[in-house]
Amino acid sequence: MPILKDPRSGKSIGVFGEIEAEWLREVTSLRGTECQHPDKELRVRKVKGERVMVMHQCTTCGEGTGGAVSQNEVSLSSPLWDESLASRYMDQRERQRSEIDQKCCDLAMRQDAETEAALAKADFVYQEYLRSAVWQKKRALVFRRAGGVCEGCLTAPAAIVHHKTYRKIGDELAFDLVALCNPCHDKAHPEHRESFYDHDYSPCTDCRHAVSDSQCGRLQQPRYLALSADGECGPRWNGFEGLK
Repeated sequence: MPILKDPRSGKSIGVFGEIEAEWLREVTSLRGTECQHPDKELRVRKVKGERVMVMHQCTTCGEGTGGAVSQNEVSLSSPLWDESLASRYMDQRERQRSEIDQKCCDLAMRQDAETEAALAKADFVYQEYLRSAVWQKKRALVFRRAGGVCEGCLTAPAAIVHHKTYRKIGDELAFDLVALCNPCHDKAHPEHRESFYDHDYSPCTDCRHAVSDSQCGRLQQPRYLALSADGECGPRWNGFEGLK
């Protein structure tokens, strides 16, 4: 993935996918237009002190082509060497390259903004889903299947239901969900690179009877039992009491 420097802001921006392919096409095309010295002219060039030499200069890019020509064969009345021609040509090439980089940086930033907006919208829907009775019933079944024990370390009490994939949100298969303790859940999200990060909302988090990540203090039983379909609190949180 090329890392470009945004010509305007100076920020380093990575480009990938279609934008990377577009950048490579345009940079390759620009390289293919390097000057081939289509026109050249004999010119007089001062080299050291008063010493002069006569040689061909490309009238497009300012480069010298070929070796010096014997002064006996040409007149020193030939045009003077254009010392600024090469720098003007290079400035033009750099502007063209800068325009390509700027265009691709703008596309990448626009793509990032659109992706962030889409993820924010998707995350909002996801968080709403985690607060639904449908999810609360499903998570209780996963905890019941695991016996309230973390399926990562098989030792600690399970505290959260983790999605192994987000491709079937709202229509998950049971084997796509695992009950984990918080340390194992952090391991399941090593750099939080996933589109979502399971917060796995439980009303117990905001209930004054919560005594741990997995235990209900009011009912003196695991949260997943209290919130299950036949639990005293149930998926509709009948025993919920807000923090005071």
